[in-house]
Amino acid sequence: MRKLIILLSILALTIDSIEAQITSGVTTMVALDQIKEGLNDAVSSSLDRADYSLAKAAIEALGIIDAWEEANENLLNTAFDRLDQTSIDLFSNMSSLIQQFDSTAGGNLETARQITENANQISESIIGSEKRSFILRYSPMVINPSVSDSVLVRIRGVNLDKADPVVTLPNNKVITPTIVGPQEANFWIPLSSLNSVDNETEIHEIKIKHLTRDGTRFLFFPKYKDVNRTILISTLPSEVGTYTLNATRSYEREERRVHLTNMGKFEATNKTIEKMAKPPSGYRWDLRKGLDARPEFSIVSTGKGEKGRCKAIVWNGSNEHGIKGSARLDKIKQIKDFSIRWKSGYKHCGIQGPIYRHVPATSEIDEISGSLNWNQDMVIKLPKDVSKFTLVVKLYTGEERVITNTYSDNLLSVTKDSDNIIIRNKVPANIL
Repeated sequence: MRKLIILLSILALTIDSIEAQITSGVTTMVALDQIKEGLNDAVSSSLDRADYSLAKAAIEALGIIDAWEEANENLLNTAFDRLDQTSIDLFSNMSSLIQQFDSTAGGNLETARQITENANQISESIIGSEKRSFILRYSPMVINPSVSDSVLVRIRGVNLDKADPVVTLPNNKVITPTIVGPQEANFWIPLSSLNSVDNETEIHEIKIKHLTRDGTRFLFFPKYKDVNRTILISTLPSEVGTYTLNATRSYEREERRVHLTNMGKFEATNKTIEKMAKPPSGYRWDLRKGLDARPEFSIVSTGKGEKGRCKAIVWNGSNEHGIKGSARLDKIKQIKDFSIRWKSGYKHCGIQGPIYRHVPATSEIDEISGSLNWNQDMVIKLPKDVSKFTLVVKLYTGEERVITNTYSDNLLSVTKDSDNIIIRNKVPANIL
């Protein structure tokens, strides 16, 4: 395993010095050999450091530079600085990118992306070759976890029908791909050959060796050389990860109790009078059961009286905002100082019965947790009055997503309707 310090010392040249080297009179072949040497170093050191993003980008860039060399064989012995400016810029940029990558994951991801973009621009200028063979692309890069037996790998390139490719699997089994045509070769990988570990993500290195013309001849016969390439394929654990959901309900809670409203003093002479008893502010008399609610109400005495009595509830005209009560008042006969005086009877009365109101309230639901399986929606049933939620998803990568609203990335999507939270996932096309 190369140590990072050794790698960095090898690649310690600055961008300016690299560009000076590559443009100061060297041939195009020498300049490209320098770039390919840097890419090979990047592949080796990246695999040692499990930096698969950069390794994949460098592997594909090597194939594309091979293809460019073949398509532009007549330019290889030309001074590099006599190429068209676009080609000079692309290859100089590739050389600079090789020197840039460092030990930080974020930096390497960006460098890998730029190497891939630069290589794609180089590939756009390639004219088809009739001689050399090279590998440009392959798929899949990730084996779907639903695969239970074996997976078909497709290699894309040039002149593969003349390359005699041989594949060495991680268990050292050697197989010969099926040639589909000049640009495609296929082979099956049994999952048993990958030695995968349950519940872990793994990157498997698959070696491919093939022949290609080396650009020289012996007498009238072209010479060939072996080219060794590594492709990387990922296997995923059986589960996407786990989830934990906490949610808050927001609703109106009913408060109900028996209440007595004092209607005060009734006073009259030989008549029945009525008064309205109102519930406290914010409350209503509980008449929701209609006629069946009436037995729960009564008119009661709330104080002294004479020649008066609390008579009855008058339901005609009563409602949840006010209930009428009546009292019968007669004439009071007073004898005082040998004289008779008359005055009005009186009585203090009130209405007693249940009142209710609705007040805002919140409560937490019981925590919900479980596992997420690939390509299966997880539908979590919720009360309709859930107002907020926190969904924590722990992915197979070790990453954690804390989700509080609709969410989507290249792996997960979360939506909420009136009474469900739906978690969807998709197998990543590339995790390298």
